[in-house]
Amino acid sequence: RSFQAARLKSVQVAVTTAGTATTHKLDIYHGTASIGSIAIGTATAGALLASTTLNENLAAMDQVSVKTGADAVGKNHVIYEYDVLPSAVPTP
Repeated sequence: RSFQAARLKSVQVAVTTAGTATTHKLDIYHGTASIGSIAIGTATAGALLASTTLNENLAAMDQVSVKTGADAVGKNHVIYEYDVLPSAVPTP
């Protein structure tokens, strides 16, 4: 969840364990709406991959998640790149 209003610019993955399915991917969701995906396939450990530019506005406490595609073996670190919006209320 986003603690404050923000713009999700993109999502990146760092492959930690190579998958075995060429259809391996991560789907990106804002709440229940799909907003993008990252094709991973059989990328080797250490590969860095990214979504297209998302520029998805998030309200405070909105949920962003990723769901894995057709691969039970592949593992990745997921990194969210975002900007805090000027209208966000900072924590004191």
